[in-house]
Amino acid sequence: MEEPAPPSTGCRPACTRREEVRAVAGGWDPGAVLLDVQGVTRSLGGREILRGVDLRVRAGDRLGLVGPNGAGKSTLLRILAGVLEPDGGRVHRVQGLAVGYLPQDPAATQGGTVLEAVLDGFGELLALRRQLAELEDRIARTASRPSPAARGPRAPGPEGEPLQGLLDRYGRLQERFQQQDGYAMEARARQVLLGLGFRPAEFDRPPASLSGGQRVRLGLARVLVARPQLLLLDEPTNHLDVAAAAWLEDHLAAYPGAVVLVSHDRGLLARACNRMAELVDGRLELYAGNYDAYRRERSLRREQAAADYRAYQEERRRLEGFVARYRAGNRATQAKDREKKLERLEREAPPPPPPPPPLPRIRLDAGSPSHEVVFRLEAVGHRYGEGPWLFRNLRAVVRRGQRIGVLGPNGAGKSTLLRLLAGDLQPVAGQVVRGDGVRLGYLDQLLGLTDPRRTVLEEYVAATGMTVAEARHALARFLFRGEAVHQPVGSLSGGERSRLILARLAALRANVLILDEPTNHLDLETREVLEEALARYPGTLVVTSHDRAFLEPLVETIWWVEDGRVEQAPGPLSRWLAARLSQRAEPAGPEAGTTLIQPPPRGPAAGVAGQAKGGAAEGGPSRPAPAGNLSRDRLRRLVQQVRSLEEVIAQLEQEQAGLVQKLSDPAFLARGGAAVASAARRAESLARELEARLAEWEGLSQLLEQAAVPGRGREGGGAAALQ
Repeated sequence: MEEPAPPSTGCRPACTRREEVRAVAGGWDPGAVLLDVQGVTRSLGGREILRGVDLRVRAGDRLGLVGPNGAGKSTLLRILAGVLEPDGGRVHRVQGLAVGYLPQDPAATQGGTVLEAVLDGFGELLALRRQLAELEDRIARTASRPSPAARGPRAPGPEGEPLQGLLDRYGRLQERFQQQDGYAMEARARQVLLGLGFRPAEFDRPPASLSGGQRVRLGLARVLVARPQLLLLDEPTNHLDVAAAAWLEDHLAAYPGAVVLVSHDRGLLARACNRMAELVDGRLELYAGNYDAYRRERSLRREQAAADYRAYQEERRRLEGFVARYRAGNRATQAKDREKKLERLEREAPPPPPPPPPLPRIRLDAGSPSHEVVFRLEAVGHRYGEGPWLFRNLRAVVRRGQRIGVLGPNGAGKSTLLRLLAGDLQPVAGQVVRGDGVRLGYLDQLLGLTDPRRTVLEEYVAATGMTVAEARHALARFLFRGEAVHQPVGSLSGGERSRLILARLAALRANVLILDEPTNHLDLETREVLEEALARYPGTLVVTSHDRAFLEPLVETIWWVEDGRVEQAPGPLSRWLAARLSQRAEPAGPEAGTTLIQPPPRGPAAGVAGQAKGGAAEGGPSRPAPAGNLSRDRLRRLVQQVRSLEEVIAQLEQEQAGLVQKLSDPAFLARGGAAVASAARRAESLARELEARLAEWEGLSQLLEQAAVPGRGREGGGAAALQ
């Protein structure tokens, strides 16, 4: 494959989108082939999972790789990354291609802090910064010799290199460092960590102290800050809360390099991808557009394949009939001609369309309804041992028919709250009162089953009380057929265990469902089947999930768990999430340890009341108004803050421009290393401060936009909207 030569590195701060793509993609134009895969094969455990895979990845591609569980998606990604060699075929990478790879279970980072671990991801930029620091020391030593001017700038220094040579090298390195945003390294690292759900207090933690999910997020941050020309991501939204997943969507959608990602997150595939590839039976089928376009095009292709095959069969039957009828008659010559056409037709016969993938048939019947009040939480608080309170003084009412999504950062207490509602855990303080007539179905995130030695059939019969014949019939709806019902429960895959528990839930006819990450381990098609079943379910639903596309049509009320508080907001999820992201610049709310659950609007779906710490009556203090309902005083303060920030940013940008000009001036560089080092340090500090101020300005500006304040923007004096 011909390799285009990279004409230059980096881009100016005011570069166009095309130039930015060229810079991150190593100088290659959008559309240039970075990775060429031809005829790749790979077998695992005696089974051929890749059969002649062909794929070209071009600069600017954001390709989503999908397929059934076990199809070989992660294996193909490892081959693309060079971690695994194919059995056959070839993988050609453009010379010098920088590849960033995130496996599902990245290796733990040892030593240092979380922030330092992310900064290590910059690689070449860190090396450039070390070279600049070394040159600054050498310039300082050379420039401080007695009467350097008398000896001339080209006189050898203490280490044999003239001052002018050192200055020239420093200028070239400094230009490369500046072009690659080296002075904003730490600001970028902090921004990515915040976007992925880390808190500033966690930046100084040792990576070894992180949980498994946090380690995955740290690995993702390291890969993202490096901005490699090709990103390979295996399930990157695993362990992200909904806000962090939304941030990643936006980040990847704007990523100027190439991306190949494996994901079950339909929102990510729809928002971030511009190409799709489906891996089925060891072969790739490529589609233009995002996930939604892929689903439409795949449906059309399958319909066309089925129509082509039907037309082939009809034509074959017609020709066979003609030949059989006239082979021995007076039209034998014509029959012979038809035989030749039949042979040609069979040589060119289209393949039979693949059967549709087997999907479970899920029907969730609520049976008789419960009474109006399903749960009453009375001053509920919980913590583990002597640890911090996950929440306390929680007073809430869950009413019949409500559909509640419990969301929040990882480790905030979402699963604990669901376990309290399900009765699987008793609160340390207060009580959870279950209403009359409640028949509860609970799906645990850990997919706990009674006895791993039982077979699927034995487990189902024990849970439901059905006869063996009834159980076999019911299990077949969830794809447990034939000998599959005799598998030990302990040997099931995650997806199989999920299907078994869903089969148990369907048999219960529960009028209240509590589901903790029900889409874990399910492929995309099965997730959609479950989503449709829950959309038709008439009972009460309380669910937590990281899958925003799954939650969007299902939940009407949001419970957000964070910092010892539980807050409620009306849905839909997309509107709530947009408002939350825009309010990140809001002042801190009540102290941790309080619970604010605002009553929903009056009406049939109303049902949650709450109070703040201190024992206010149900329906207690309200949350801060959303951006669209800000008071005039608050709007005026926001406008003043934006105006002040714009003035500060203008001053910082002016100072930055002066420093850049100074650090590019050979006359200044010739004065000596101490002045150069001081200016370089100030430039780096200034870049960090400017990045933080811009982030703060964007947050406040989004608030004003939510509040429908006209004329927002740094251009055109948007802060003058309220005078």
